[in-house]
Amino acid sequence: MTKWRLLAVDLDGTLLNEHRQISKVNREWLHKAREQGVDFTFATGRLYPGFVQKFATELAITKPIISLNGSAIWSCEGKLLEFYPLEKSQVHAMYTIAKQHASHYWVCTEKDVFYDDTFAEEIDKHTFAKFGFVAHDADSLAQIKKQLDAIPNLEVTNTHPLNLEVNPQGISKGNALRTLCQQWNIPTDTLITIGDSLNDTSMLKLAGMGVAMGNAQDEVKAIANHITSNNTEDGVAKAIQTIIFSL
Repeated sequence: MTKWRLLAVDLDGTLLNEHRQISKVNREWLHKAREQGVDFTFATGRLYPGFVQKFATELAITKPIISLNGSAIWSCEGKLLEFYPLEKSQVHAMYTIAKQHASHYWVCTEKDVFYDDTFAEEIDKHTFAKFGFVAHDADSLAQIKKQLDAIPNLEVTNTHPLNLEVNPQGISKGNALRTLCQQWNIPTDTLITIGDSLNDTSMLKLAGMGVAMGNAQDEVKAIANHITSNNTEDGVAKAIQTIIFSL
């Protein structure tokens, strides 16, 4: 009997391959983990409705799903359980930065995303939970980060070396998982987490077994307990084989 109780998996760059699909091999080993008593869920920076919900339904996930880096938690049936928004003043300040320095930006409510050309007319119509920036280059990225650091109460991570994702301070995949584990009476030392980017580091640090993908950023690999194969090589399945089944 394995000691592990729960597996929380990132999507992009982790469970999803280069075609943004979950491979047959990854699906097979997720179900084998469940048969061994290790349930699983997603912890993603993406919105839940639509793309993520489709995969959650296909895999028959029963645990709540963490989306928007922890700003939104959804039931598998599509009910919003928790939502942690940015302040309006923060959104306006980041919009100013984006217009000055970003090559591309996006802003998310709990269920919708607005991009560069549509956001201006929506800024005061919604409550937003995540702001994302793509920089032209490393210098632009550093300038954006410097200005973000001057705005109080923000949590800044990334999903790629040339982007930044911003949530309210204290909001992260790790903190969301900690809360859910407390609710489910699951000790965090029986938790496995798998990811590839800076928005995954909080949950890798939380878990008894934090796994970095082979394609993960160096900072993520540096804090991981285990490094698996790339997302294009069924790295999630290989981590399950090694950690849960000792293969």
